[in-house]
Amino acid sequence: MQYGTAGNDVARLDSLHTQTVRLQNEFWARAVAYGQKDPNPVRAGLLLQSLNQAIDLESARRMASQNHVPESVIFVNGIVGLLSAILVGYAFGLYGRRQIFSMSVLALAITLVLAVIIDLDRPRSGFIRVSQQPMLDLQHGP
Repeated sequence: MQYGTAGNDVARLDSLHTQTVRLQNEFWARAVAYGQKDPNPVRAGLLLQSLNQAIDLESARRMASQNHVPESVIFVNGIVGLLSAILVGYAFGLYGRRQIFSMSVLALAITLVLAVIIDLDRPRSGFIRVSQQPMLDLQHGP
């Protein structure tokens, strides 16, 4: 839960990751010790497999939060939006009449698309936030 509410505080995220790795190592050591003592290899194998999947999911979640759309892609999207607005403005100039509504809608649409791309790319900040409810449900358990 703390990971979901840490925001963009890099120091806190690193601290939480260090704590997570320590706990994972402790869980793994205990599971291995249990597996060596338990005469039933199926039970121990299922425990180790489940723990391994949990560790893999945490790693995938961490990598997904660090994987962003490259700045160059956002820059190119902005250039394409600007060029399309210039082209539409040029076409309006050729015909000698302006259509304020059309230009306003185009500018608004381009701006909204770029804002949504940037906002979706950074789920810890902005207007669109990724819900932590599944993790809270898991924490509170059945």
